[in-house]
Amino acid sequence: MTDTSVPSLGAWKGASYERMNDDDKVTDTAMVYRNEGASKKTAFTATSSGLTETGSDTGVYTAPTAADMDIASTGSGTQFAEAGTKTHTTDKRTVSGTYKGAPGTYNCPVASCTSKKSAAGITLMGGWTFTPSSDAMLTEKDPDYLFFGWWLNTDADGMPQMASAFRGMMGTGISALPAAASGIGGTAKYSGSAAGKFAYYNPLDKSGDAGHFTADVELTAKFEASHDNNAATNDTGGVTGAIDGFMANGKSVPWSVELKRAGWDGTTSGVFGAQTGADGPMAKTVWSINDNPANASGSWSGQMYDEAGTDGSDVPTTAVGVFESMYGSTHHMVGGFGVTKDK
Repeated sequence: MTDTSVPSLGAWKGASYERMNDDDKVTDTAMVYRNEGASKKTAFTATSSGLTETGSDTGVYTAPTAADMDIASTGSGTQFAEAGTKTHTTDKRTVSGTYKGAPGTYNCPVASCTSKKSAAGITLMGGWTFTPSSDAMLTEKDPDYLFFGWWLNTDADGMPQMASAFRGMMGTGISALPAAASGIGGTAKYSGSAAGKFAYYNPLDKSGDAGHFTADVELTAKFEASHDNNAATNDTGGVTGAIDGFMANGKSVPWSVELKRAGWDGTTSGVFGAQTGADGPMAKTVWSINDNPANASGSWSGQMYDEAGTDGSDVPTTAVGVFESMYGSTHHMVGGFGVTKDK
């Protein structure tokens, strides 16, 4: 199940995804935030849709037979399967729907066809065709974007088993950086948003809470000598930052997290994280509650990118990353973040 009504975090559009394993009822939930650009409208043709016109009827296209996220049923009539496999008998072989956002009608030419819903999309079997409406327009989504988010695994009773964070890139239109970002020179500041999961327990009064959070992020990147090779003179470059403005389960909480300096990888484009260094462990986090800091813990890392057409310089315009922090043995959080260069 996909929910695209999740509120955005600044420039980062939100969507949630949920999948339950039919056998053991274990559920995976993911919250994804992406800086996807606006969609474009294109006239429906064989080239633009990627579908093949049937040999006997111009304007009628052969529907894909593999699982496809672009297939959807609409309206109040017959619908494709919402879970598992559905058999479409004689009186249910016409389905109003869309393909890549273009409205039209799906038809099954035989007495019985099937539709199957899975995490990969809708699978149509039985020779379905798609006839787009007159002047139907395809919705072309931005193919190039960055993303971050969190993932949660719960058992059959709804109890959390594992949580983690992720970040990444889609498409090929986002420029790579030099392997050694320290070669760019100078300093840049970035700001954006974070989201993740948290849990805490106070053994004294047996109180606790768990759930999701959002927060604000600020980073400072110094494109100077990196901290690789444990060289004492190479201890100024890298990325530092802070996370504050926490909202836990929709309520403001007095938390902040210091992101201690993360060195440049030196070999992978724009990557920063826990490189070895002369001044001790790097890329640690410090969680403070009511301005009382815990010991440095956890870790954080990320990667910077130069998104095409947004800046005109070789200074990275955007970064995504992940972090983990603990407050003693009672509090734990994990999350992802996305930031853009301040103007």
